[in-house]
Order: sequence, then structure tokens, then C-alpha cells
Amino acid sequence: MNFQNARDTEQIRRMKALKKAGVCYFCRKGSQEKVTTPKVIYEKKFFYITPNNFPYGGSIHHYLIVPKRHLDDLTQISNKEMVELKKMIVWLKKHFKIKGYSVFIRSGEMNYTGATIDHLHFHFIVGKKKNKNSKWLMVTLGYKN
Repeated sequence: MNFQNARDTEQIRRMKALKKAGVCYFCRKGSQEKVTTPKVIYEKKFFYITPNNFPYGGSIHHYLIVPKRHLDDLTQISNKEMVELKKMIVWLKKHFKIKGYSVFIRSGEMNYTGATIDHLHFHFIVGKKKNKNSKWLMVTLGYKN
């Protein structure tokens, strides 16, 4: 876990509880607190979907598609898992009647990616429809000098 990349004091508190318990949030082995176990809204053989408890500001929907296996790099994912990942995205799109969305992933060393938890997961984010007053959703994908 990388506390420096967290966006919210409650997120840091939960991460510390998980670290103290010696468990991974995305492996669904939370601490003694119920809030440190992900709420699953859809599940298949290789993945599950959970709402992001700390969504990016301005997003309409922000879900995480999480592999059940503890992986920390995209290159570790199997072809069968990639096929199911697509099915998870299709389910989200249909279930929430979504017309446009973004999917992103952080993979590898968290000091380069801005990630908080070193368990591979995919962000599925929906913003508002663009108008003349729209501003960008801000997402950390890495760092620059």
C-alpha cells in the first residue's frame, strides 16, 4: 500500500487498518472493520466489480474491476481472464445504460503510477456529458517533472 497516493483521510485510515491486519483489500480479506471488505455488485469466475469507495471528483460512476487472483502487473493476466474482463465491461455498460466511459489501469511500481493498493484493478469511470462549462475529471496516471 502507498499511503502518500491516497486522496482521502478515511481512505488512509482504512488502509492502515488493512496493513495492521496484514491483509489485501482486493483479496476480500478485510480487517475486523466491515468497511475494509469490498462490496461486490457483480462477480464471475476471474473478476468481481465493486464501487470505488473514493471515486474521482465529478465522476457519475466509478467502479473497480478486480481480478480474484492477487496480481500486481497487467502482464500476469491470462488470456481467459482478458476475455472475462471484456465481459465485465460489457455488463457495466449495459447494466447502467452507459453511452461513454473510460477504463484505465495502473500496473507495476506504485511510486510511478499513483496507485494506493498493489493488487491489479481496472477503473471504470463515467463522467458527465460535455457542455460549454465542462471541466476535466482529474486522474493521476503517473508523475512528471
